[in-house]
Amino acid sequence: MMLFAVFGKFGAFFNTIPVPIIGGIFCVTFAIVTGVGLSNVQFIDLQSSRNILILGLSLFMGITIPKWFKGHPNTIDVGNDAANQLITVLLNTSMFIGGLIAFVLDNSIPVLISGTDEERGVIRWREQGLEHNTTEDDLLTLSSPSTYDLPFGMNVIKRYKIFKYIPISPTYDQNIFLRKVRPLFKRFKPKNNNNDNIDSEK
Repeated sequence: MMLFAVFGKFGAFFNTIPVPIIGGIFCVTFAIVTGVGLSNVQFIDLQSSRNILILGLSLFMGITIPKWFKGHPNTIDVGNDAANQLITVLLNTSMFIGGLIAFVLDNSIPVLISGTDEERGVIRWREQGLEHNTTEDDLLTLSSPSTYDLPFGMNVIKRYKIFKYIPISPTYDQNIFLRKVRPLFKRFKPKNNNNDNIDSEK
């Protein structure tokens, strides 16, 4: 895209591609993206009402919320044009809405109801990784593969640990992030009130 913006010849070349061919490329590309996305749920328990709720609600809201905002373009008004544009773009992106809802529900519902690692597919996912000669330590740390390294600046990124907490960083470590986030959800876990039981018995 940077080359397209600098050199007009690239844009002119792609403008010569017929629209039906571009449509066919889009159909194949997004079909593969959708299939790969759905393949990630192969390890979870789809008979669990918890997982069905998270999956269905994420897909449904990811479709309906952006559609509603496209029909109401001037709904967001926080007093700043840049912020309005940013929020509007995010709320018009189906992948962002669905992914955000799924992330919040999958990491909060286990605390309030039930959500074992087996039900969430974590155990089967680890076993599948071990079958492909992936060590258990690699699966626990979930460190990013070297294929995502940037062509330059990796020495600076690896030098500072702050980049391990940033999801878009090549050195992002999901295990470190979860260790920091999970205690926050555990604070909302309901506790058994033994004093109420004693009072009721009296």
